[in-house]
Amino acid sequence: MPYAQLWREGRLPVEELISDRIALDDINAAMDTLADGRAIRQIIHF
Repeated sequence: MPYAQLWREGRLPVEELISDRIALDDINAAMDTLADGRAIRQIIHF
């Protein structure tokens, strides 16, 4: 079953997998956070 379908059915809580939301200006610090293992998934706001 495709992931998108699971998400639409409420069976895949993608929103809970987001570690942080960052600004594009903070991309370097965000990459360091990922490399250090302190984040899993970050969303960039342009």
